[in-house]
Amino acid sequence: MGWILLIPSIGIDVILTPVIPNAEFDARSTTRNFYWEGGVSVSGSHGGWGMVELVGYAPDDLPF
Repeated sequence: MGWILLIPSIGIDVILTPVIPNAEFDARSTTRNFYWEGGVSVSGSHGGWGMVELVGYAPDDLPF
């Protein structure tokens, strides 16, 4: 798991790698959503640490 973020107009070309890959939460009982939230390490044109939160998606194999 991880993401590549490219924004050529401002020289950003980074790889975001989760610190804890299995950080997906099943919140269907409260928000009717799945979300992934966690720390990431950043490498590439910029380095360091960050935070990612993804919401509004559902794994294909789990029914709502």
